[in-house]
Amino acid sequence: MQILAYCCLLEAALGVRIVEGRIRYHADNVLIHIPFDETGRQWVREMIQAARELKLSPYRPPVINNEHLCSRCSLAAVCLSEEARLAHNKEWHPVRLFPADDEREVLHILEPGTRVGRTGEQLKISRRNEKEEKVSIQQVSQVVLHSFSQISTQALHFLAAKDVGVHFVSGGGRYVGSLDGRNGSVQRRIRQYRGLSEGDFCLELARKLVSCRGEGQRKFLMRGKRNKGTSGELERAIGQMKGVLKQVPKAQSLDSLLGIEGKVAALYFGALPELLGADVPAELRFSGRNRRPPKDRFNALLSFGYALLIKDVMSAILTVGLEPALGFYHQPRTQAPPLALDLMEVFRVPLVDMTVVTSVNRQQWDVGGDFEVRGEQVWLSEEGRRKFIRLYEQRKGEMWKHPVTGYSLTYRRLLELEVRLLEKEWSGEGGLFGRLIVR
Repeated sequence: MQILAYCCLLEAALGVRIVEGRIRYHADNVLIHIPFDETGRQWVREMIQAARELKLSPYRPPVINNEHLCSRCSLAAVCLSEEARLAHNKEWHPVRLFPADDEREVLHILEPGTRVGRTGEQLKISRRNEKEEKVSIQQVSQVVLHSFSQISTQALHFLAAKDVGVHFVSGGGRYVGSLDGRNGSVQRRIRQYRGLSEGDFCLELARKLVSCRGEGQRKFLMRGKRNKGTSGELERAIGQMKGVLKQVPKAQSLDSLLGIEGKVAALYFGALPELLGADVPAELRFSGRNRRPPKDRFNALLSFGYALLIKDVMSAILTVGLEPALGFYHQPRTQAPPLALDLMEVFRVPLVDMTVVTSVNRQQWDVGGDFEVRGEQVWLSEEGRRKFIRLYEQRKGEMWKHPVTGYSLTYRRLLELEVRLLEKEWSGEGGLFGRLIVR
């Protein structure tokens, strides 16, 4: 059909009449003649009119039946055509059309006083008493400013124009906020408002979320049991968590789900110390979750990891074009956006908890140099933050096979995919969100 459109364009541009189009397949040495008559011209006019109407319509068109047209479509990663077919047909075997890993790096600026500016098509990083560093904008997916590092207005405009996320994290490891350009995506947010204004719908999504996080925590403890052998504490916690999670489908309110989640979390964190090796230093032992501020080194690692995670979840939400302030489980708070807190639950165990436990067991932390103790408060030092970021980014680069779609992606790509699958829930193609559970 494209050849008819080309013929019509040539007629309009050159003012000549074309009677046929030709396509040559060089590999087969075949020449195809395609007549171009008034019927073809009328078809082209109708398609142009349909395209104009589609552009003005606030509604997303349904996924086309001909799956072969999707394989080369640049919008396949947005409409998730293969995943939409799977939502309607559980026997469908999707081909991975969602893009593979984003090879650009996340640029973390850790040192206070460091300044990020712009020079041409590059970012210019000026650190105290160090040689100036330049980074091509093509190599950067996010810029994360920690503590009191600075960025120029020119650099902010440049990053916004290139759709590179800018995020701010405090010196104490607390997520502060993100630069949100809010380009387009108005209709996405309207559909989000409409979908998440229904109480029963939000409750069903919240059930999926609590089940996903709880099952992930339970499976992580089960994995630890396999590695450490029989442990009475682990056995009890795993069994009790299984019993509590059976109550999730019966929960009739968000308050009930919060109570169930609290019980599961208490059992999980109560058993988490059992996953630590016998040779772990006493300073890195875990005796219970505490925060704002963390009071021991293990909790300092968890808190900083969760800050990095919420930053990445926010980046994915803004990339997709959803409204972070409107969630379905967590209620509005003064700081963290509810939708980001909701989506964090899917990735807490695989991206942060597993990274922290593994690094502690491998004795990768210097209890003196990697932490700063201020009275009852414990924070990661600059060197500690740099080390954690390296471990965290390495973890994001690892592959995870999606248990439903059957294809593998890195965690950094799964973050965006999960946000898009959430959007599918209120677009009539749900059923795939909240299925990423640690095996």
